[in-house]
Amino acid sequence: MDISHPEYADLAVYTKKEIQLYQQKIWLEAVENRIKHKKMSAANEEKIHRIIHVIRSKELLLNNHNFLFRFNSDKRTDSFTMDFIHGNSNIFGHIREEEEARKLCLFCNMEENKPEHQLIECLEIQDNSYQHLISSWASQNQGAGLITDILAPEACNSKLQSAFVKRVMFIVEQHDSIE
Repeated sequence: MDISHPEYADLAVYTKKEIQLYQQKIWLEAVENRIKHKKMSAANEEKIHRIIHVIRSKELLLNNHNFLFRFNSDKRTDSFTMDFIHGNSNIFGHIREEEEARKLCLFCNMEENKPEHQLIECLEIQDNSYQHLISSWASQNQGAGLITDILAPEACNSKLQSAFVKRVMFIVEQHDSIE
């Protein structure tokens, strides 16, 4: 059967959503395949499997409306947010090589310099962004930890993600004003 023949044209029609779901299916299968062949910690592997399970069980369609980074967001905001999540910034004190990282918080100089400390514990940099993040997290707390809750598919396009990005940028601005 030649489906390119006009007689069969109505059989080869797919909606945009069907195409997106198929692309997502292929993408999820590729991620699962990479997990099988790449060395990673059991905790990271479990997180990835949990996210894949949620996407499939809730039939979430990943699109530009449910990502942490909004359409037309600026590169500076995206970069600092990713630095915070992945640990590549001296500002947030969790550079992979501990010898190079500051031992004490940049703002209070009392507690160990950890991103969670700056985000939700440091008394020197608490403002409206802190209050907004705490109240947003309280309403969406899944019990897996702040960063995991923020990145969970259930948090897509949520007040929690927005509050997190605003809080990270507030910390960056405070750092810039010190230097």
